[in-house]
Amino acid sequence: MAQILDRIERQLSLEVEPVARAVLIARKGIYLSRVGRFDEARCVIAELRSHFGSGQSARVTVWIMLLEGVCYLYENINPAAIDRVNRAQFLGLATKDKALISITSAWKAHLEFENSNYIGMVEALKAAIENATEDDNDANARYSMVLADALFFCGDRKLAQLWFMRSRDHAIKAGDQATIEALLYNRAAFSIAWLRCERCFSRVDPNEVSLVRLEVSSARNFQAMTKITAFGNLISLCDARLLIIESQFASAIAALELVRNSGPFASYNFDQDIVDLEVAYCQLMLGRSDEALKTFSKIRGNDLSGLDLDDRLVVAWLRSEMSRLDVRFGDNTEQTRRLEVLRGDYSVFRSDLQSLLAQFTTP
Repeated sequence: MAQILDRIERQLSLEVEPVARAVLIARKGIYLSRVGRFDEARCVIAELRSHFGSGQSARVTVWIMLLEGVCYLYENINPAAIDRVNRAQFLGLATKDKALISITSAWKAHLEFENSNYIGMVEALKAAIENATEDDNDANARYSMVLADALFFCGDRKLAQLWFMRSRDHAIKAGDQATIEALLYNRAAFSIAWLRCERCFSRVDPNEVSLVRLEVSSARNFQAMTKITAFGNLISLCDARLLIIESQFASAIAALELVRNSGPFASYNFDQDIVDLEVAYCQLMLGRSDEALKTFSKIRGNDLSGLDLDDRLVVAWLRSEMSRLDVRFGDNTEQTRRLEVLRGDYSVFRSDLQSLLAQFTTP
């Protein structure tokens, strides 16, 4: 049993007050959701709603909403997750309970970042930081992880690592293996997102690539050791995309095909059209141009304007490179023009995000 679950069970064996017990049970359900034990988490939700479903305790209601949101997120990336967490934070703010405000705000920051709502993320981070006490390991670990993720995404690895370590320290104090696993995965994933965008401007530093490869391996090894199953497929997606950056095109194709058949994925970290484009690019780089054209034809006219900006930049770079190598993949002048526009948009976006994050100094 994970340390955090063992601690909660010990506390439950001693606690008799109904509301305090309900909060402990909700915390248990949140952890079960985060490690992929969804049937058990849904049983916890049902148990809490059977005793507190009429709203007799605002504190328990907040925890039930938060639990439901986290379960929605981890089980199937359900869009209802953000709604439940928003409701939990709103009610938490109304209670003026600092502990409720800090934990719900930390989770809201997490979801706003995942959905690219960076202004909402910053507002939630401020609320979490202002209300979390130093001994609130759950809230401190969560909001510190969000800051680390955002900074890795911007390429500020030095400051990101400081927030990473702060989150890790609080997770260790809480006995929270799932947060440590998420930290390792997120560091790899957002570093790869940054590398993919950097490659769209110039050659990436091989030393940076090697460092991120070690981070992917660390995330995979920790997951195997702890047997945490939630989002394990995302590590495979990280591996596939890093293989492309490493010019291991044959291995990348195999990895992408494997990822294609797994799930669930959220739209912000997986799009089938991008996978097809990446496969076509790898095929072309291997000299399999006719096969690449066949793969490319499936998505040639598809509208990818709804993707996040970093993904649109990567798509533009892939298309520019492919049209440069073979005119059958498009007019290179037009593809290069689109790439230049997106390079400018992405540069402004990253600068704006870095400005938002500048208020969060060294931990």
